[in-house]
Amino acid sequence: MKFKWNFKQQLLYNLFLLILCCFFIIICASLYDGEFNLRDVCISNLGNPELNSRGWWIFSICMCLMAILIIPHILYLYRNINFYSRILEQIWLFLLIMGSIGMFFVGIVNEINYPTHLAFAAIAFGGYGLALILALVIMLVRVIKGEKWPNLVSYIIMAIFMSVLLGIIIREIVVYGIRNPSDLNFTEWIAFFLIIGWIFSMTIIVKR
Repeated sequence: MKFKWNFKQQLLYNLFLLILCCFFIIICASLYDGEFNLRDVCISNLGNPELNSRGWWIFSICMCLMAILIIPHILYLYRNINFYSRILEQIWLFLLIMGSIGMFFVGIVNEINYPTHLAFAAIAFGGYGLALILALVIMLVRVIKGEKWPNLVSYIIMAIFMSVLLGIIIREIVVYGIRNPSDLNFTEWIAFFLIIGWIFSMTIIVKR
């Protein structure tokens, strides 16, 4: 069964999801009990009842809702990208679905239950992150094969953008280490926005 949304419909749907996501994040941040900033407050803190007594439930709804609503977008990409390999297609889809499952349960299990919450967060970031890396490889293959999209210039721009953000993440990890996750809050936010931005920007890249 084909997923029949056209490009314009999918673009509008993406815009709706981005606005919805930003709206929820802004509301949660504005209700945060203490002073909110990206370096001292990690994403999961917004869903912690002890740290965000007024807005934690909004964060939970946001994570669960976004995890569900992003599925049609994932299916659209899956139906419209030529990976040159059925196995790669299945792996890519599996990683994105796992990322969505992780995101859903990040909303269900807040960080008060830290070990379980951390496991689901790892599934979310791991699934989406590995799918991002795989997509970059596939896009490079398309450039080498001379496909119409993405062209070399757009791929270089995208690769530079991703490299800069990944460089910031690596720097944060090198500076703060991984033994004290509380010092990697800014890194977590960068990774979050990197993945969200990449997932939705793929719609534009996919247009033929």
